[in-house]
Formats: sequence, C-alpha cells, structure tokens
Amino acid sequence: MKQTLHESTSPSLWAVRDLRIALPARALSVMGDTITVAVLALAVSESGDASRLTALFMAFGAPILLLAGVAGRLADRYDSRRVLVAGGLLQAAASLGLVVGPDLGSTSGFAVTLALVAVLQAGQAVTGPAWSALVPRIVGDELVGRAIGLQMALSGVGGLIGMAVGGLLFDAVGYHGALLVDTATFVVLVAAGWAVRARRMPLSPAPHQTPSAGGGLAYVRRDAVLRLLLPALLVVVLAGEGVNVVEPLLVTHVLGGSGTAFGWAGAAFAAGTIAGSLLGGRFDADARRLTGASVAILVMGLGVAATGRIGSLWMLFPLGALLGCANGVVNALVSVLALGRTLESWRGRVMAVLNGAARGASILALALGGALGTQLGPRGTFITLGLLLLAVAPAVLVARRGLASAPGGIPEGPVPSPAGAGELHVAGGALVEEPQGRLA
Repeated sequence: MKQTLHESTSPSLWAVRDLRIALPARALSVMGDTITVAVLALAVSESGDASRLTALFMAFGAPILLLAGVAGRLADRYDSRRVLVAGGLLQAAASLGLVVGPDLGSTSGFAVTLALVAVLQAGQAVTGPAWSALVPRIVGDELVGRAIGLQMALSGVGGLIGMAVGGLLFDAVGYHGALLVDTATFVVLVAAGWAVRARRMPLSPAPHQTPSAGGGLAYVRRDAVLRLLLPALLVVVLAGEGVNVVEPLLVTHVLGGSGTAFGWAGAAFAAGTIAGSLLGGRFDADARRLTGASVAILVMGLGVAATGRIGSLWMLFPLGALLGCANGVVNALVSVLALGRTLESWRGRVMAVLNGAARGASILALALGGALGTQLGPRGTFITLGLLLLAVAPAVLVARRGLASAPGGIPEGPVPSPAGAGELHVAGGALVEEPQGRLA
C-alpha cells in the first residue's frame, strides 16, 4: 500500500534523511552570516562614521526587499536543486570576494565591500524562499510545523554562536580571516542543496489555479488569512525591532547597567527565541496556530510595555527571555501558516514576499525607533511600541474566519505532475509527493 509523505513512520524528525542534511547546514550558514555581520560592523565602526554603518546595514537589507518578486519566481519556476546550488555558489563567490577584497579604509574599498554584500544578499533573497518552500516537500504537511520550529531553533543557536565567535575572530585574525568562516559555510550549504533528494520541480498550474496578474503579493491579497497575517507580521517586526534602537540607552543610561548587562539581556532574548521556536512548532492545527500567534503577540506587547516601566536592572533578564519566547512562537507559527495556506506552485513567491516585507519593516524600524527615542526617550519608546503590539493582536484572531476559504482564493483541483517527480495528489489544498526513500 502506498504511503504519502506526510505519514511519518517515526516520531523523530531526525529520522528524515534530508532534514538531517538541510537543518544543520542552514544553522551553520546562519552562524557564518552572523559572523559576517558582526565582523563587518566592527570593521566599519573603526572609521567612526555612522553613515557608513547605515550604508552597510542597508546593503544587507535592501536586496531581500527589492528582489523579492524576482527571487520568488526563480524559486518556483526552476528545479530547487539548481536554484539552491547556483544561489549558494553566488554567495560563496561574494563571500570570498570580501575575504580577498580591498581594505575598508578607502572610499573605493568600502564601495566594493557594499557591492559584494549586496551580491551576497541577492543570493540569500533567492535561496531563502527556496529552502523554506522545500521543507514541506521533505517532511510533508503533517510535520511541517515541527520541522519549521526545529529549523528556527537551530538557526537561533547558530546566530547566538556566530555573534559570540564573530567578535573573538575579529580580535584574533582580523575581518578578512574571520570572513573566511562564512565562505566555508556557504560551501557546506551548496553541498547540502545538492545532497538533498527531495526536489521542487517547475509546475504548470491548471488554469483555475492561476491568480490574475501579479506575483506572490497578489496571492497574499487573495488569501483570506494571509492578507491579515502579513500586516500583523509587519507591525510585530516594526515594533519588536524598533525598540532595539533604544535598548542600549535603556540599559546603560536609564537603568545604570554595563555593557555586560546589555549582552546578557540579549542572550536571554536569544535563549527565549530558541525555546519559543520549538514551542511554536508543536501547534497542530491552523485555528490553534492563529490563536497561539495572537496570544504570543499579546504577550510581546505586554512585555515590551512593561520593559519601559521597570525600575530594576535584574527584571530585564526574565522579561527578555519572555519576549524572546513569544517572538519565537510568532515567527514559527507565521511561517507554518504561510506555507500551509499556499499552493505548492506558489510557495517560493509567497515566502519571498514575506521575507522581503519583513526586511523592509526592519529597515523602517530603525527610523521609527530613532524618531521615537528622540521624542519620547527610551521608556516612552518601549511603552508606545508595546501598545502598538497590543493593538494588532486581535487582528490575527479575525483571520480565523478565513480558514474555511480556499488557499489564495483559488479552488482546489487536479494539478499536472512535473516531469521526473514522484506521483502527486492534492491533500488539503497542498501538493504531497509520494515518498522516494524518505527515511535513511
């Protein structure tokens, strides 16, 4: 008897061969990326020019926002293995260029560095949604929640290690040598993309499954759940990252803490995020996921506002862990909901839209946090953005009304199988591939 991919013969995700390859490789890559951000930021900060730091962070963020449409189409229209390998090789080449590139001290050298960072992130704009869209094909829709939660938790661990190791490497070998670590992680990620057996092949959707003109954003607008979830996600990013601008001032100037205290507060948040990602992956139904996301945003709002009112430094650490946990839950649940509400042939484009929108909100958060900090001070900024989060939490519950509608507003129906793929059938509005040696 045939067994569909989403019926697991083992309770452990680690029994899935492709997942054992993909998740550790992606976590290692996140560690390398974090090292690159930390090392380049430290190197650029030596110039004492704040405008250069701003330009650097824009180079990291802008490509993912600006290339979201193109990146999503590439992820959906080409064999996932080719996309992952080609995108990874582009990133490895850009990273190697940073290793052997000119010194940051000169204007021309800094310009070349910005260009290479932009190329690096252009590759990320493509490979990010391609990897995300591949997860349901690897584990099936039934296990995708746990897989996404585990992926985010491991990435959180990688980011935490990368931030700590980045500073040590910068002091020990300089930024050129430190960046070689990131280059090596991209080589590992390319190998993982080639080794994963599960593949998304280009699909030609039936006419009734093709939305009118538009890309991933058009799909999101037509989906009764996603069109409410996306604005809520943007507010969470805007408020959650907006407070990052004034948090150092709150810790050191308002609460009288040291740099070490600020670092421990960040570590508490990171630890909470890892736990929250795993918790978010345990929700097993879309209605529960939406409720969980709403409650988590509510907790974030209360926690952010409360942080603006604390009078003792020690309270910052449990609040940071709580905020990190709620943030991890939201991130995991939104990713799972987005994948579940998106037809297989549109997943790359929709995930690219979500990634790009979130990165755009991150850029706006820097300006918003700075403006509020100037006008309201650190405490007022935390309280204001906490109230903003409280206001958006109910909107996620409203999205539950759209669960009965078809994903993307597109009626279900037969979808032609791509050449060379396993047998496909529609299950709950999403494509599920028959297994081809899933367990190893």
